[in-house]
Amino acid sequence: MPNVEVHGLGIRFGDKLRKRVRDEIFNAIRETSVELAADTVVTVIADECLNIGFTSCPFLRVIAEESEEDKISKIVKCLEPLGYDIEILAIKKFIQGKKIK
Repeated sequence: MPNVEVHGLGIRFGDKLRKRVRDEIFNAIRETSVELAADTVVTVIADECLNIGFTSCPFLRVIAEESEEDKISKIVKCLEPLGYDIEILAIKKFIQGKKIK
């Protein structure tokens, strides 16, 4: 299950912007593949990412298993037009937990 983390839209930005970015991410992935969008989660982390001049530097981090390289590539291709910096983090293994209701 790939995860797209959104970083840097923290205290300076409101919930509306964070929700808009989340929706933009899902819509961008869904346009390419409904199945890929259904398999992807988006995690919006309310943190700040600043450079030395205190300029906000939001970015996206795509996390998925090393074996899902094709999914990572498709997701990155979907996200590039959004204009954010993108980090890719390949993990060795993801273990699905029990569903929490």
